[in-house]
Amino acid sequence: MQEDAQARQRRLQQLRSSFSNEQSTVETFKQELSAAEGRLAAGGAQVSTMLSQMRITEESLSDVQTRDNACQRDLKMLKTASVDELRDELKHRHFLLGRAVQ
Repeated sequence: MQEDAQARQRRLQQLRSSFSNEQSTVETFKQELSAAEGRLAAGGAQVSTMLSQMRITEESLSDVQTRDNACQRDLKMLKTASVDELRDELKHRHFLLGRAVQ
């Protein structure tokens, strides 16, 4: 009977030790998870910033392409238009600029 009590006591000590080890492991995992969540949040912020910068770059590229297309049209017109056509275009643009200022 005393041997059974000693065996139960040893088993109880083993269970307590195992439980303590598991609690320690769980705490370690929680800390690692918290750190990983922090890194993930920081990475998400970086991705958001990069996407924002890419949108700005895409918009800038689009603006440049639009201006380039307008310049190409103007160049083609300058090469092919007569003096009267150029004079009419200049009057038209002057008129448009005047309306934009008002």
